[in-house]
Amino acid sequence: MDALQAQVNAARAAVTSANAALDNQTGSSAADVQAAQTAFDQAQASLSAAQAAVNQANNPTQASIAQAQAAVQAAQAQKAAAESNQTALEQKAAGLCAPPLSFTPQPTNSTACGEAKAAASAAVQAGDAAIEAAQGQLGLLQRGGAPASQAAIQAQVTSAQALVKATRARLDALSNGGVQAQRAQLQAQHDQSLSQLTAAQDNLNVAQARLQAAQNGTLDAQRKAAQAQVDAAREKFKSDQARMEQIVAGPQDEEVQAAQDAVTQAEQQLLLATQPATQQDMEAQRALVDQASQQLQKARLPFTAYDIDQQAHVVGQAEAQLRARQNPYTDQDVQAAQAAVDQAQAAVELAQLGVRETQVIAPVDGIVFDRQVSPGALVGPTSPIVVLIPPALEVAINVDEAQLGSVSQGQSVDLQVPAYPGQMFGGTVTAVAPAVDTKTRTASVRIRPKNDSGKLRPGMLAQVSIITATDTNALLVPREAIVGTPAANAAATVVTLDGGRAQRTSVRLGLVSDQVVQVSSGLDDGQVVAIGNANGLNNGDAVVPQLRTALATTGVQQ
Repeated sequence: MDALQAQVNAARAAVTSANAALDNQTGSSAADVQAAQTAFDQAQASLSAAQAAVNQANNPTQASIAQAQAAVQAAQAQKAAAESNQTALEQKAAGLCAPPLSFTPQPTNSTACGEAKAAASAAVQAGDAAIEAAQGQLGLLQRGGAPASQAAIQAQVTSAQALVKATRARLDALSNGGVQAQRAQLQAQHDQSLSQLTAAQDNLNVAQARLQAAQNGTLDAQRKAAQAQVDAAREKFKSDQARMEQIVAGPQDEEVQAAQDAVTQAEQQLLLATQPATQQDMEAQRALVDQASQQLQKARLPFTAYDIDQQAHVVGQAEAQLRARQNPYTDQDVQAAQAAVDQAQAAVELAQLGVRETQVIAPVDGIVFDRQVSPGALVGPTSPIVVLIPPALEVAINVDEAQLGSVSQGQSVDLQVPAYPGQMFGGTVTAVAPAVDTKTRTASVRIRPKNDSGKLRPGMLAQVSIITATDTNALLVPREAIVGTPAANAAATVVTLDGGRAQRTSVRLGLVSDQVVQVSSGLDDGQVVAIGNANGLNNGDAVVPQLRTALATTGVQQ
């Protein structure tokens, strides 16, 4: 837990240091150099401590080895005691398999004896597993510890090495100055973040391995030992339970009858010995009678209340050992391992954030048009770095407030650019600004041109015509034939020529475009109208017309 917290603090300090270096680095003072030197010394001390931990793991102390060897010897002694008990049961020399004490041979309780033998066999297997587990722990100690512990120590060494490299680069940058030193410093910070990420990932793997061990068991030898101990505890529980049941059930009728027969036989022998025998013979016979009476009393009440309480305590201990072997890990152990995994995962995410902050990522897709800074230059959070050209072009125009009502999203657009004077490009209105600029009285309109051929380039000037309405079979006149400024669906004046004399005529206009105007009433097809300086003609002025090709009656677009 402490190692994981230290890695989190190191990753956080690396990110804070990198951001502070980018935002505040304006020169190298003596205090900065001294602080960098102190940080470098501390990093070297951390690296020395981590390497010392590796050396200590690879070279365990004699006391640790002696303790592990003592555990092996204790396991061997446990197995020897179990084998001795098993031998005694097999030879019926002790325990539940030994015959009861009586004047006449009595059969043993075969059920209790069998359960006692099974418990002894399980105890021997548990001893073998304990020896294997103790020898495995001794081997791990001699090899430098468990793989998870070795990985954690190596991760600390890697993190310390990266910190030494970063502080060395920082010290060189402050001591030497210049763009190259700054670039070395930034590169060192980047390497440090990557190293911290690797170390945090290793710690996460270690914590996950420990959690997996807590949930599913440890090494194979330890699992075998735990299983053997569970079996031994279960068999011992059965044996103690059988003995408890035998104690509670009381003596068997056969045992009481045998003791009663022994008392009767002793009384008869006493009666026969009282007449011809000496005083010494009589005392001997009385002793036999007393001994038989005691055997009878013991057969009737073979166990005292203390024996029953003691056996009940043994059964309770066997039950507790069985539960402990069946559930070797508590909920607290699993929660602690899960907390270690969560903490390591947080360290990984923090280290990944540090790595991402060393990279510059464009917020949108596009093509780099201009790079405004050089590698190694110092920039701030608001400093522009590059200019991007989006993959899709857009034309921005300003529409007068009076014409804004005729413009809407989705309308078709015609574009012309000076680079291709004879070619017309289509387009579509994509957006109309929701407000009008109070200074220019215009609104911004966005147009997406059709540039399948790739001829249009960003920055080109374009002449835009938005088609707001269409009409067919319209009577058209040139725009310059209208006296004044033409307006759609409004009254206007044109100058007609009749017999070489000018005549001002009122007309009603329809659609209006950049070049032609629709006349909806007041003018007939074929009439001659004046263009050019029509505003300077009055009624009755003599005019010599110079006719040009007349506009045909056709459709109009506004």
